[in-house]
Amino acid sequence: MKENGMTVALLAASVRGMAARGLDTGRFCREAGLDPELLRRGDARIAHEEMARLMDEAARFAGDPLFGLHQGAAMELADLGVAGYVVQHCATAGEAVQAMNKYHEMICSGYELKAAPAENGLTELRFRLNDPALEASRHCTEDMVASLCRSLLRLVGRPVELAGVSFRHAPAADPERYRDVFGLTPEFEAAEDAIRLPAEVLDWPVLARDERLRQEFQALADRMLDSLAKGQETTRELTRYLLERTGAAPPALPAAARALGMSARSLQARLQREGATFAGVAAEMRRKLALRYLAKQELSVAEVAYLLHFSEPSAFHGAFKRWTGMTPGQYRSSLALEAGQAGG
Repeated sequence: MKENGMTVALLAASVRGMAARGLDTGRFCREAGLDPELLRRGDARIAHEEMARLMDEAARFAGDPLFGLHQGAAMELADLGVAGYVVQHCATAGEAVQAMNKYHEMICSGYELKAAPAENGLTELRFRLNDPALEASRHCTEDMVASLCRSLLRLVGRPVELAGVSFRHAPAADPERYRDVFGLTPEFEAAEDAIRLPAEVLDWPVLARDERLRQEFQALADRMLDSLAKGQETTRELTRYLLERTGAAPPALPAAARALGMSARSLQARLQREGATFAGVAAEMRRKLALRYLAKQELSVAEVAYLLHFSEPSAFHGAFKRWTGMTPGQYRSSLALEAGQAGG
């Protein structure tokens, strides 16, 4: 599914959290370049890059390097909208986790939440980016992991003793400060963003569940999820236009808007409603073309950089590393390794 960014409800919850701390949210909006009217539009989406920027701005404004972590620890299921109401009326904690994964696209696209068995009678709940083009935000990741722990506690109505927490990023403060939220010190710079807990927790019943309400909210959530999948017309139109011009220099926003029969402001607004930006769509197209071109061994890396209209190969190397975590050479080596394994 095309990435749809994040629901504005998450941003609104962060702003409410700032207000609860006694911070001047009006001043924050002005300094961060955030239109307060956006927070009142329940159907709006925030592009991943913009949400990451605003969370960084919020951490700076609040003077809290662990802003995302603390925001997640205070999260309420109502902050997740309809998806949250489905979750709180599931029969067991395990069903609630499945519902979180199913409707995660409505909350924050690009991620998936999966439960996997671990040793010693444990289960691991893993957050994973399913698109290498997205760059994980530390604040957003810590928010999601902390909010999952908070949700499980609220759902089952009794303490959940974690066996471990891991993050792929480095700690933003003294690691011991994370103990207040998780009851233990996480492992940092790990292979996964995950929590580990006793497998039996997923069988624990959810308190105050209502099967009739679950069915009603689930039907509504399914319709919204289907609508979200279809609501990408402008993004698709822009992508097609950019693909048609891959042989020429990448067009600027005003030229693209004129070609699509609208003003630059209208194009930006429509893309924002779909959780996208002009720069993000253009970068995603270049990324996919880069993967396609690099699979053709007859093209040198310099030729691929030229085809994608980078000023020089080093600029292409830097962009590709941001997109995939690998250099073009490393990516080609991984393709050769996969081909060799398949042949073997």
